[in-house]
Amino acid sequence: MWTIRNKLLLLCLGVVLSGFVVESLLTGVFYQRIVQLYSQERAARLATFMADVMQWWFDGDESPDPGDEDWLREELGPARSMVYHIDLDTRKYSKTPVWKSMKASLPPLDPAGLQQLADNLQESDVMCVCGAYRVATRREWKYIVQVALPLSIDRQNMAGFRQTTLLVGGIIFLLVGLLAWLLARSITRPLVELSGQARSLENNPEFLYASRQDEVGVLSRALQEGVKEVQEARARERRFLAAASHELRTPITALLVSIEQEARRSRSIEEHHQTLQRVHATALRLRELSSNLLTLVKPPSQTDLQVNLTEITASVVDELMPLAADKGLWLDFDGENLSMSGDPHALRQMVTNLMSNSIKFTQRGEVVVRLEQQDSNIELTIEDSGIGLPENHQDLFQAFTRGKGAAQLSPGSGLGLAVVQEVVQAHHGTITLKNRSAGGTLATVRLPIKEKT
Repeated sequence: MWTIRNKLLLLCLGVVLSGFVVESLLTGVFYQRIVQLYSQERAARLATFMADVMQWWFDGDESPDPGDEDWLREELGPARSMVYHIDLDTRKYSKTPVWKSMKASLPPLDPAGLQQLADNLQESDVMCVCGAYRVATRREWKYIVQVALPLSIDRQNMAGFRQTTLLVGGIIFLLVGLLAWLLARSITRPLVELSGQARSLENNPEFLYASRQDEVGVLSRALQEGVKEVQEARARERRFLAAASHELRTPITALLVSIEQEARRSRSIEEHHQTLQRVHATALRLRELSSNLLTLVKPPSQTDLQVNLTEITASVVDELMPLAADKGLWLDFDGENLSMSGDPHALRQMVTNLMSNSIKFTQRGEVVVRLEQQDSNIELTIEDSGIGLPENHQDLFQAFTRGKGAAQLSPGSGLGLAVVQEVVQAHHGTITLKNRSAGGTLATVRLPIKEKT
């Protein structure tokens, strides 16, 4: 499984391995050049040494001791050497070496270099690679010395370098791998612990590492806030379902009781009429409740249709006019011909809920509805002379919340304003409620004419 820890480990090892390969290549080239220079310098140094020895042997006052040749061969080590005499007048070198470190008779180690120094007295040193040897040729007065070092020595040095490099590189690779694993573990351990806490969704979670100022701390605080929001949403959902179940159960129970009583015994026409009125009122309440619940569960989504809000408001006024007339209220509407982008059904429900609330909680006086354009917004105001708002009227926007004394004036579910707020927010608008100085309530809804994208 390619976890973050494994990816970090693989990344570190890949970087180290790539660096090791590049470093080995560059170091190998550099070391090979060093080996070549060292081999050339050693061959040249041995050639100079041999030239000095030859002058001491053949032109000095003292003859070499019997053990001098053995000593010289020991000094040469794996190198081979041949010494030739050169005639300075004819510039020809002797075909047979005057001294050689090998017992067998061999041709010159570097014939071209030997001839070059014999022909050109201005030059004294020549270096070349001849076959399996690196040959240094040096002319010192009337002697030409050739010293040959086997190239196998260079190869042995390079092989030793490669073995050392692989050994050291392997150790470094293992150490870095261990450090990378520890580092990856230390980086991902907080993430694993945070994910475990997030999955558990404990009550009032206090996430680890929330006080840290690095990326882990930012993630921890974000998860803590997100989990708390989820918990609050779950709590609201449970309260909503419980309240919805209660609100639905009450009218359904009343409806069933009325029907059972009606079927249990014979009744007069007037009693039948009263029962039908109760059933009708209960059915209307159920329809209103189900419509509000549906809007809360599934907010309006088609908010890009062209809607004439003036026609919708006027239609709602006509629909609720009989309800206002039954209570002796004056219902007045004044508005411009205004259109906007929105969901017609949701907007109609918003206007209906606001006007219904004003009529429900107004015992005498009037309900005035106005619709006008304010810059790029449509402003809908509904004023009434009713009982006004409680102190904590902002809580009325929560589902199944009703003001103090509202139940005594009119039955309801406490969903009206919650639905209104849901519709307004879906259309990117605002709603405010406040008490009028002369008594009653003023509700103001501002909606953009064009939907924001």
